[in-house]
Amino acid sequence: MKFQKIDKKQKFNKKIKKNFVVFLEIILMTLSIFAFSYLISRDNLVSAQQTQTSQCVQIGSGAYWRIDGNNVVCYSNCVEPSGDYTGKVYTINYFCRNWLGEGFRKQLCNDPAEASGGSGQYTLKSSVIKSCPSLTKSSGNKQRDSVIKGIVPTVADIPVKAAERKISDIGQRELDRILNKSKKGDTQQGGEAGKQTGGGFLGGILSTKVGKTTLGGLIENAGVAVAIYFGTKFVLNFLKIGSPEFREAFSRGLAGGYFFGKGVLAGVFGASTVVALIGGAVVGALIFALSFKKTRYDAVEFSCLPWDAVTGGQNCEECNKGDIPCTEYRCKSLGQACEIINKGTPEEKCAWLRKDDTTPPVITPWNDVLPLGYKYIPDDKTSPPDRGYRIVPENNVNGCVQPYTPLRFGVTLNEPGKCKLDVVNKRDFESMSRYFGGSSLNRYNHSETIQIPSTEALQSEDITLKSNGEFTIYTRCQDVNGNFNLNNIVFRFCVDQGPDTSPPLILDFSLPNGKPISSNTTEINISAYLNEPSECKWSTLDQSYENMENNMECEQNLFNFNNRQAYQCKTTLTGLKDRQDNVFYFRCLDQPHLKGTENESRRNVNKQSYKYTLIGTRPLIISSLAPNSTTIKDSTRVVKVTLEAETFAGYKNGEAICSYSDTGEEGTYIQFLTTGTNKHQQELNLVQGDHTFYVSCIDLGGNIDTKQINFRVEVDKEPPVIVRVFSDQNNLKVITDEESSCVYSTSDKIACTYNMEDGSNMTTRNNIEHTVSWDPNKNFYIKCQDKFGNQPPVNGCTLIAKAFQV
Repeated sequence: MKFQKIDKKQKFNKKIKKNFVVFLEIILMTLSIFAFSYLISRDNLVSAQQTQTSQCVQIGSGAYWRIDGNNVVCYSNCVEPSGDYTGKVYTINYFCRNWLGEGFRKQLCNDPAEASGGSGQYTLKSSVIKSCPSLTKSSGNKQRDSVIKGIVPTVADIPVKAAERKISDIGQRELDRILNKSKKGDTQQGGEAGKQTGGGFLGGILSTKVGKTTLGGLIENAGVAVAIYFGTKFVLNFLKIGSPEFREAFSRGLAGGYFFGKGVLAGVFGASTVVALIGGAVVGALIFALSFKKTRYDAVEFSCLPWDAVTGGQNCEECNKGDIPCTEYRCKSLGQACEIINKGTPEEKCAWLRKDDTTPPVITPWNDVLPLGYKYIPDDKTSPPDRGYRIVPENNVNGCVQPYTPLRFGVTLNEPGKCKLDVVNKRDFESMSRYFGGSSLNRYNHSETIQIPSTEALQSEDITLKSNGEFTIYTRCQDVNGNFNLNNIVFRFCVDQGPDTSPPLILDFSLPNGKPISSNTTEINISAYLNEPSECKWSTLDQSYENMENNMECEQNLFNFNNRQAYQCKTTLTGLKDRQDNVFYFRCLDQPHLKGTENESRRNVNKQSYKYTLIGTRPLIISSLAPNSTTIKDSTRVVKVTLEAETFAGYKNGEAICSYSDTGEEGTYIQFLTTGTNKHQQELNLVQGDHTFYVSCIDLGGNIDTKQINFRVEVDKEPPVIVRVFSDQNNLKVITDEESSCVYSTSDKIACTYNMEDGSNMTTRNNIEHTVSWDPNKNFYIKCQDKFGNQPPVNGCTLIAKAFQV
């Protein structure tokens, strides 16, 4: 059990830090959306421009010209050529002067009338072009015609005016569409083109424009947004950035901002880079704000307690109704005050005892449970009607408990009841937070153990003890009828706030000291449990902490302890050997929070080693099993069979626990009724047939041996048969077909109507041959019974021997 009081100022500072981290996460998300939206919207506008302008137009029936951004490129069949022309720069002015109409010159060429210091001729607005021969000013048609022949061979001999008309008539509409000056009819034309190039009707749909982009473009952007969502979420999860809720909202915001900025604003409405950037960032931030929900985590103490019946006994009589007898279990389940009366008689009943009890339990401190050197003294600080007691160590002048000291205290009741405790004075028993010792059972005695860390260790975790480190614990108890104390029994104690001067204490190990281990074990994982956070080492030699060779992995967080309020240190012990004691030595150094500080010299180390022993063993052997490879007979339908096993070696010369199974599968084994030594027995009731059983034995060291047995069960319901009868000198001798006992009678009056126990016994040899003195003047009425009790009917004989027959 742990009690702590947290300094409010420190708690407030932690809250500020936590909110600041959340604020930084939001800033990071917003900046990322802005940056990403800028990139994708910029990419979108460039791509859209290229998609809309990087198209081919054929001049006449010859080469293809393409407006590529701000460049004019000459291609053959729209395929960019390689070779000498690639990457070369040419100046075109003749193209603007003589080939284009007035409308195209204004769009593609610099007008000398508008240009400052113009040379009196048109020049291409962008002088960078790929893959085309140089076009220079020509003063004669011959040179001009040569240039035309290099570009449009099929119109080489056409006069200049005709060439101008050709480019104007044929190229006007195409170049106009390329430069995004097309009429409304272009949408329909684009759809038709899509049908021809994009797969029929589907291609037409995807090629149909939605504003400035196509439906296929929107679907493509949506797919990219989905990829961004999953990719971003994967990266954030991998890097463990932020909380799961933050990663989810951030991924949604980024994907949503991308789609809105690129797909909607830039794609559909043709927005500029700045507009697409801002719009994408705003939508992404909005999606993040709506998606991000901070999960609140509250610490909840959970106790797994046994089910308990209601208080009182109002329902006790229900157990006595009906035809089913009332058992003690059924009786107790109806109420805590229900009990069986008249036990062992036909008049057993379930009744509510102490029905008129309205008095709560009387509580007194339990002295015997206090550690040696501690005592209770009355506490005059407790306000009546509560009663108070201080728990003080007799050997400490300030009357306070040393840090990390397990303090056990308790109460005794005058009647069975359950007790609770709390660090706050609650109004009633039910509202108190914790059962004494974590148990809700009705008992006369209840105890609780607590230990408090040192003041310095608590301060290292930003926790401040108030009231000079004094703790107050309120206690109430309740009986089976629901009567509880209105007033508290109050226990108080204080924790010494001076420096920690006690070395750490090893309370226990995961494997008990002196435990045997299975044979052939060379190393084993163990855990040591300490009363305070520490650093520990071990060695096979009893030496100082500094000289020990092996470090342990220890829990150093002040609040990471188990239900025994102990701190775990783990390690692997090596070098274990069979058939001998394996001895190890442990030492620990406390206060790991002082490591590397100026106060490191104040840490306490064990001056004496904790000696720990593991006993090496031999393999366990099942030396015998019975019955095996035999037939078991009886006259009953269900035959009683006794499984017997013997073990040796292992730990303590074969002492083990044996179990059996009829399948050999894990989880199907049942422990022998008689086991725990080196001889083991189990009675079974089996039907006729072949039977196989698996017997597995394990000793305290974990050594296991498993063997299989087989036997047959037969049911014998027939009486023995006399297979031979003869006279041997003066004796009558009969031989039976199975082991039997035989009797006889010579009374003709009774004949075969006598009982077996009333007959005279015949002398038996090997339970097969049966002899009696022979008198030829008498008849012998013989009855035989086998070892299973099978015998002739009451009025029948196994054999009637007469003189003339023998």
